[in-house]
Amino acid sequence: MENPDDKLFREIGLGAGSSPRAKELVILGLLSEFKTKKRRGRPKVLITKDMKRADRILGVIKLTGRSDLSQVELINVARQIERILIDKGQEVEILFSEHGQSDRALKNSVSAGLKALGENL
Repeated sequence: MENPDDKLFREIGLGAGSSPRAKELVILGLLSEFKTKKRRGRPKVLITKDMKRADRILGVIKLTGRSDLSQVELINVARQIERILIDKGQEVEILFSEHGQSDRALKNSVSAGLKALGENL
């Protein structure tokens, strides 16, 4: 049975007769390259803000039982719920701030989040 290391060395071009020092240098080089390789751009996020907003809107629908409301109306209800929770001293991530994005931008964000979650309103 072949050692996985031997397969790696053979693919790199080091045959069975290569010295242990040559193999050691290859491994050190690979480790060094792995450690110093920097990724560009913003790190990937598994759960986006759009998805969080969509989830919060789905929660509002479940809480109120009102799936007949428009997205803007649901966003306003979510804002009110956030405000009440904050006033009661609970820690809550503010997703629907009145001072941030416009209703249209929030609606687009919720729509993108619903699409990413595979949900429809």
